[in-house]
Amino acid sequence: MPAGIAGTFNLCDVRDLAQGTIAAIDKGRCGECYILGNEPVSFKNFCEMVSDESGCKPVKMFLPIWAANIMGKVMEDRAKKTGDKPLLTTFSVYNLARNNTFDSSKAKKELGYHTRSYQETIHDEVQWLKASGKIA
Repeated sequence: MPAGIAGTFNLCDVRDLAQGTIAAIDKGRCGECYILGNEPVSFKNFCEMVSDESGCKPVKMFLPIWAANIMGKVMEDRAKKTGDKPLLTTFSVYNLARNNTFDSSKAKKELGYHTRSYQETIHDEVQWLKASGKIA
């Protein structure tokens, strides 16, 4: 990627989400809700982990949110005219700009929910992509 956006997000390994969902069915209290989240991670740190694990070139520049919002709006306007899908949207920027800290303590306490590290998830994903021939 030529550039990233200086924001955060909250990513959960699908294996952890599946286990959390099963635990909610098996152990959850009727009528209760459980947040299956992880710790927030900056997009910059996430990109660094992906680069380290995969050997791909690191992202060198991270745009501030305000600049990314302008670019998203321009790309959305262009997409409306051309019919192409925009590479960046104001909604995707919003998702990186908002508070991505979620409290999963109730799920941890009542369901035994836990998440693996970002490093483990990224390692496993890169290995799967290589094994399936999607990346070299």
